[in-house]
Amino acid sequence: SLSPAYWHQGLASEAATLLIDYAFGELGFPEVRASTDAPNTHSLRLLDRLEFTVSHRAEASGLDTVFYVRPNPDATATRRT
Repeated sequence: SLSPAYWHQGLASEAATLLIDYAFGELGFPEVRASTDAPNTHSLRLLDRLEFTVSHRAEASGLDTVFYVRPNPDATATRRT
């Protein structure tokens, strides 16, 4: 969790972008998944900006949770071992 002192500076967006790029480019993952609490509008908007789409919504650990997925744009991607 990021300290509130660092919120709204683009750090979460930058970190997430680097992780997505690594997952697709270096690891060859076919998709990246993410989730957030439904009331967390900042995270919902971030995942939308990062081109994730809603997979489903369910209760997780007692919380209303939205699950997302972002497919690898390279359709031939395979996981490296």
